[in-house]
Amino acid sequence: MGESIKIALYFSIPFWKEKGTSGTIFSNVGPIPEMYDHTNFEESKFALKGFLNGSYYSISKEERLELILTQLEKYYSAQVRDYQGYEETVWRNEEFTSTAYKEHVLPHQNNGHAMYKTGLLENRLYLSGTETDPHFGGYMEGAIRSAKYVLNELTKV
Repeated sequence: MGESIKIALYFSIPFWKEKGTSGTIFSNVGPIPEMYDHTNFEESKFALKGFLNGSYYSISKEERLELILTQLEKYYSAQVRDYQGYEETVWRNEEFTSTAYKEHVLPHQNNGHAMYKTGLLENRLYLSGTETDPHFGGYMEGAIRSAKYVLNELTKV
């Protein structure tokens, strides 16, 4: 995660749903390459959650927020400025989740290493999660495939 910044904006209403959109954004322009509806199951709390390009770590939180709001205004109008809260995690600043690289690391470059397929403690422990899948690492599909793999391995015993 060291190459990204996780962001969330909280709202009192899910205006993106009222506009007939899913809240999902994929963009090659602007600071937000991807964003998703993060409404809770009870539909009582509403948020848009996503990621910023990690290079935005070098500007202030306030500057990042302004760039985010400006990009979201293009999709949802000025209504995005009625947010109730903003949270972010600059992963490169987190002591145990990031390290400096000598060379540029592409997103998801190290996901799915073969060692994740090896059981530990006499095959009673497997490492599993989205980053362990060799084909869809870093995405929900990877998490699902990884869980299915581990379930299959554990039921062999």
